[in-house]
Amino acid sequence: HSTPKQVDMFDGPDFHPPTTKEIQVVMFSGGLDSTSGAVNLLVNSRSNLILASHITQTGTKKTQRCLANELEHRFSKRVNHLMFECHLSQVRRSREETQRTRSFLYAAVGAAIARAYHQRRILFFENGILSINLPPSEQYQNARATRTTHPKVLSDLTRLLTLVEGSDFLVSNGFFWMTKADIVTLMEKNGCRALLNSTVSCSRTFDKGIKHSQTHCGRCSQCIDRRFAIASTGLLDEENRGLYAYDFVIDDICPDSRDKFGREERTLLIDYVRLAMQLRKQNIDSFEDEWLGQLTDVVDVINTSTGTEAIEKLHKLFVCYGNQVMNGILAFQREYADKMFGERHQPNSLAEILSTQEYLEPPARLFAERIAKLITEAIPLAFKTRLPSNEKEVQDHVESLMKGYSEEMSREFPHVNFALGSTVPD
Repeated sequence: HSTPKQVDMFDGPDFHPPTTKEIQVVMFSGGLDSTSGAVNLLVNSRSNLILASHITQTGTKKTQRCLANELEHRFSKRVNHLMFECHLSQVRRSREETQRTRSFLYAAVGAAIARAYHQRRILFFENGILSINLPPSEQYQNARATRTTHPKVLSDLTRLLTLVEGSDFLVSNGFFWMTKADIVTLMEKNGCRALLNSTVSCSRTFDKGIKHSQTHCGRCSQCIDRRFAIASTGLLDEENRGLYAYDFVIDDICPDSRDKFGREERTLLIDYVRLAMQLRKQNIDSFEDEWLGQLTDVVDVINTSTGTEAIEKLHKLFVCYGNQVMNGILAFQREYADKMFGERHQPNSLAEILSTQEYLEPPARLFAERIAKLITEAIPLAFKTRLPSNEKEVQDHVESLMKGYSEEMSREFPHVNFALGSTVPD
């Protein structure tokens, strides 16, 4: 990694000693959740805010600075924004796609700033659905999933920083019991919905589909979640759709076969709808049976009197989320009625996925159908001019075909285990 402009975190002109004891250190990404959290504190408390950011690319820096400037304008002399640059030194993106150390780096920046301002707490603001991040597929499990604000992670960071400081230190998430739709509603309630289009939720701002005027790819998991939240709260009219490179409701979000993501975005969208529809219908018993393995670490550390109470509150949160996604689907259908019901649907769009009901199909079936389609198209072409000499020759062609598509298929169907094997011809 490199720190191109700063040697010390506090050597820039933005750092100055605290002028009041009423200070809150807020981890500020420029996303919808952290911006709404900062707004909520400014509206409903007397605290001055230190917005702590770490910057990974130029676009992120611009977003954070614009939002911080707007907050400073609205809440005069109550906001101070500190940015720390840290990113990969290579021109090309790293081959390492996991997010193993993101939470540690981010919390370390916040803790250093908190200590400089004589504070004993840092605040994250992220909705509880993303914090827990139930995996719709194995694609999101382990280190590939974001765990920045997972309750177990924040609990461990609290213990670590308490040991480092030699006294009590707290790392907490102020929005754990809220969904993203709840957070959008809170932003509106606090009179700052005009800031909505200035926030950036996209996790793929490097996506080649994004043009200069666009801040969101429109097809990553964060963009999908953001747009469903806005739709479910009835604020689609407030949304600037020009910010999105793709409108996943009606656009083909996988139009380029040379795209490094292949058809991964289609899987993301199907998984998102499938998981939400599953959660909204689960009673508390089926919810616990299905997800206890994922929730054990959560139940152990969240502040509830009993494990039963924790499961009940978590069940209520996720059912609410599922219902909000359903409300988002209905809002999209009303908003896009002419295109969704009056025109042929674009492939790989939400409109097509809803019409074919693919989200009701198990992933393994979709994978099998994809393989069958590849084979039925490719094998006749391979033997167009002559018949295969034996069964093994057909097998060899199928194996070569599947190896050629292995990376694309693993991205499109990461949750289905698959292996190639040969059989002895009869």
